[in-house]
Amino acid sequence: MYLASILLQLSQNYDKISSTNKNEGSALSEKTTGCNLRVLTAKNRFIVGQLETELYLSYKNGLDRFSGLLDIAVALGVITRSGPRYEMNGEKLGFASDFEKSKEFWDRVIPILDPVIKRETALSCEMPEIEDTPVDEDNNAVEEMK
Repeated sequence: MYLASILLQLSQNYDKISSTNKNEGSALSEKTTGCNLRVLTAKNRFIVGQLETELYLSYKNGLDRFSGLLDIAVALGVITRSGPRYEMNGEKLGFASDFEKSKEFWDRVIPILDPVIKRETALSCEMPEIEDTPVDEDNNAVEEMK
């Protein structure tokens, strides 16, 4: 009876508490600090399907708003990767851990990335031009007589 416009397939694996992220745990969860979500667009009426990304959900801070953007920026060519380091428009950015969670960095990159994402992933917004071809009773194209 109801058919959603967007259908996402989610899978998760848990981020266990270690010595480096011990302060990220919550009082309710003694073994994990959050989970890594793998998201796949299984069906979508608005953008191309079968897109995949990973998001990090922290039990203490919620969904990381910049999670997955680096992979998208690299896939679309806005940011280039050479080995473990990244660069953008000739500017060396360094390792992902240096800038990946920086709000200032993404405030600078998102205005560049947004139109590229819309152009590359959106289904055609304009209707294609189709020539009117006369057809006979059997739906066969009929050439116009001059």
